[in-house]
Amino acid sequence: MEVIQELSDPEKTPQDVLKTFSSEPKMIEQLERTIKQHKTLHDVHQILSTDKGIDPTSGKEVRIFTPNEPTPIFSERLSLLEKQLQERNFWAYDVIEGCLHIGIYKGEKRFAGHLILKAICEQKEKPNYIIVDALSIIDSLNKPLFFLPFSTDFIFDIIFSRVKMYFMLELDNYMELYSHYGFKAEWASRKQTTKAKEMVKAYDIFEHNHRGIKIKIDGNKSMWLSFGTLTRIFFEHINPSYTAYSTKYYMEK
Repeated sequence: MEVIQELSDPEKTPQDVLKTFSSEPKMIEQLERTIKQHKTLHDVHQILSTDKGIDPTSGKEVRIFTPNEPTPIFSERLSLLEKQLQERNFWAYDVIEGCLHIGIYKGEKRFAGHLILKAICEQKEKPNYIIVDALSIIDSLNKPLFFLPFSTDFIFDIIFSRVKMYFMLELDNYMELYSHYGFKAEWASRKQTTKAKEMVKAYDIFEHNHRGIKIKIDGNKSMWLSFGTLTRIFFEHINPSYTAYSTKYYMEK
């Protein structure tokens, strides 16, 4: 908390704060991560304000398309999971739109949380899914933890792994959402996926078991599902159905 208060002081630069805690190695490590998160927050703010800016993960210039309607998010459902965990003590669970499973675990259950989610899908005929450890990917992408709709204490429980949070996306169920908006999402073959990756090397094509997902409309237009689209679900907490719906903006560009 002291670090956050220091960083919030408009008269102090991150470098000034760094010097303050220079004698505490562990604090320095945490502070450096927090400073990176503040930089990421600035970059994200620029993109949201101008529809263009620098992607904090790749360093590349990006442009986005502003939708014509408010973006539906499930942040409130995440907040309810924190309350649910307090009541149940060891675990909390929810499913968004029939395809996005969210599990939060503490105590001994935090060591097996991902296995519990995995078991849910493995019982089904089409066990195509991805499981995301919120903390590990937040670390790799420098996602600001303070974007999460949780209390400060709970956020620090996640930072220090006293609590584990996982997202699991059932891919086939997610693909069905596209049909609600006039699209057809289907699995491409390994050969098609490899060829597409060679043709568009800069494009972030999502793959699962070496197969991509192609989204089509009217038999003429098509595009590949990108991992960036899925990260909007995990880190911006955008409803899965809206990522399917907003495909129209990319088809129209």
